[in-house]
Amino acid sequence: MTEPTASDKRLELSYDAAAKKLSMQDATLGNVRTRANTLLATAALFTSFSAGIGLISTDPTKGSVFPRLPQVCCLSWLSRWAHA
Repeated sequence: MTEPTASDKRLELSYDAAAKKLSMQDATLGNVRTRANTLLATAALFTSFSAGIGLISTDPTKGSVFPRLPQVCCLSWLSRWAHA
């Protein structure tokens, strides 16, 4: 048998580095996907909750259920609670 040459070792080393880099990219993509799903789910939950209690109205002729100041206070409280 012949011993591996220097070019064979370099090829193996570059292949291992490329495989490791692809593995890291896959993990990063998985993290981004998870964060995006969490953000979309939070936005959907927040929108449905806000519409359910009358903070968001789809009919501008009816006006809002709450006056403007309680709306702002409730939304700011919810946003702080969501980030905690």
